[in-house]
Amino acid sequence: MKAIIAGITDKGLARANNEDNFALDESIQFLLVCDGAGGQATGEVASRMAVEMIKGQIVVYAREGFKVPPAEKNPKYNDVTNCVVKSITVANESIFEASKKYLQNTGMATTCVAAIIGEKVMSYAHVGDSRLYIIREGVMQQLTSDHSLVNEQLKRGLITEEQAEAAPYKNVLTRALGSESVEVDAAELELYPGDRILLCTDGLTRMLSDDVMLDTLKREPDPQKVCRQMVDLANSLGGRDNITLILANIEKGEAAAHSIFSNIFKGIKK
Repeated sequence: MKAIIAGITDKGLARANNEDNFALDESIQFLLVCDGAGGQATGEVASRMAVEMIKGQIVVYAREGFKVPPAEKNPKYNDVTNCVVKSITVANESIFEASKKYLQNTGMATTCVAAIIGEKVMSYAHVGDSRLYIIREGVMQQLTSDHSLVNEQLKRGLITEEQAEAAPYKNVLTRALGSESVEVDAAELELYPGDRILLCTDGLTRMLSDDVMLDTLKREPDPQKVCRQMVDLANSLGGRDNITLILANIEKGEAAAHSIFSNIFKGIKK
């Protein structure tokens, strides 16, 4: 598989600065979105650190063929997925240490959602409430589960969907990079030509419902144009937060780094 990828970030209309950051690397079909938290400029620092460190680690892993030492490998996942998780864990440790070392960075944190699109399989991982969706055959499905207080209460049946939507504490996270230790959720998914992959921060999902996003995607095939349209639409509805998204269209063709991925995914059956 090969992916046609586009990304965009926008400050929105209500925030003084942009605490979102993102990275994409078409040569290894790597996608990453981070949403900083912690107040003032600390969130921006945390998300920038996360993007730089995670992307840097992934580039090194890709160059070395995504080799994972046996002691660091989770047997549930393939080597690529393990590398994504390890990169996120390393970034978390660095952000935590920086928050302790520098007074101005106290309490800084960030969400992250990352994916690598291989020859047949996508590896992805996340921490926080930035999301990853797949759009397949006209249906949009959220693959990640928000690490937020609202979502935890919703899963336990303590509040309804309507109450969750109106909750004043929607931005309270239960997991984020910048803690002493962090649990990273990860998974793998077989991809097919025609699939579309969307990564985004909550600045998009709080302004646009899944139905509105899906309708926009159905009307526009070009990833760059969709990204621009979604940002404009979110801002037209108030733009209450920073808005960041990456969209990848999955097409037939040889994946980037084909020789690496073909060996890694050779034995996977879905």
